[in-house]
Amino acid sequence: MQQDLALLPLWYGEAADYVWVDKLPDLSDFNFQPHSPRYITRKDWEAGTHTLPPLTAAPWGLSPQVIRFFEKLRKASPGRELLVPRWKEEYRELTNRKTAAACLKMIKDELPGVPLPDLPLFVSSLGEIEDYISRNRHPFMIKTPFSSSGRGLLRINAPLLTEKEKDWISGALRKQQFISIEKYLEKTEDFAMEFYLDENGKATYRGLSVFTTRNGAYSGNILESQSRLEQRLSSFNFQFSIINYQLSIARAIESFYGGRYSGYLGVDMMIYKTEEGQYAVHPCVEINMRYTMGMVAIRLFEQYIHPEASGYFRVVYEKEARQEHLQMTFSHPPRYENGRLLEGYLPLCPVTPETRYRAFVLIER
Repeated sequence: MQQDLALLPLWYGEAADYVWVDKLPDLSDFNFQPHSPRYITRKDWEAGTHTLPPLTAAPWGLSPQVIRFFEKLRKASPGRELLVPRWKEEYRELTNRKTAAACLKMIKDELPGVPLPDLPLFVSSLGEIEDYISRNRHPFMIKTPFSSSGRGLLRINAPLLTEKEKDWISGALRKQQFISIEKYLEKTEDFAMEFYLDENGKATYRGLSVFTTRNGAYSGNILESQSRLEQRLSSFNFQFSIINYQLSIARAIESFYGGRYSGYLGVDMMIYKTEEGQYAVHPCVEINMRYTMGMVAIRLFEQYIHPEASGYFRVVYEKEARQEHLQMTFSHPPRYENGRLLEGYLPLCPVTPETRYRAFVLIER
């Protein structure tokens, strides 16, 4: 995936940015649109073939592994000026589901008249899970503390645990010391609010993201104007006031992340159906402390998609990615108006015979 989608940052980078690619893919039939950012390969970097200004590493997300990668890169070419962010141990706490749950509690306190889900319970033993299940109506959702994007989840559908479920829970507790359990919610729509948290701890709202999942994992984003995305969410049988959630979530992330982290934050949310058959919002399912695919979708629409268009941005795994790409190129030729995609298929990265992961936009009239 890393190699196949290496050029995806070209679509959301700024004019002065350089996109790092370990090895440049075949660009012979890739008629890409973005003109602002440039790319640089490992070979160019180490050979010193480009004269570069002082640069700051801006990885997709922070982790000890990615920071070590950029440190090695900096040391491999001492003539280059590369500022590498530092890993802080408190980042581990901030990426923990406990921090998202603390944000949810603050949001609930700020919106007392709004029906919101119960807080998850964090436990450190199998017995606590069995006790919770015995006192509440199933189904339930169990989550490991450092998972995201549909991973580390276990749905419990019966009032008694199976041996397989007990093994899963025991294994998760051995690895991560604690897990959470909460009522399973009947989801009808996934969405997120995207923010940027500056060095002064101020959260700026960057937009709404409505996305799709497959087996719990991210599969793509709906590409529409912000007003149409809001209308889509408001079409459920309740009054969706984006400004109330936006302000409460911003205050929560400023409270818990401000002064400790600066960068992009994506707050995953959902619309779900209550036991009474009404629709409600879960305002803080999890918090992604990184640039998200939702933010990519927002930038794509702002810069390259016609404001009246409607479609989707997808990231897919395909054994025959090249064949699918050629078929969509033929069946959905792109059409532009005023330099923006109005209709058709737009691949975002080169698709070669070796490609397995494909990122693309499809606008259908």
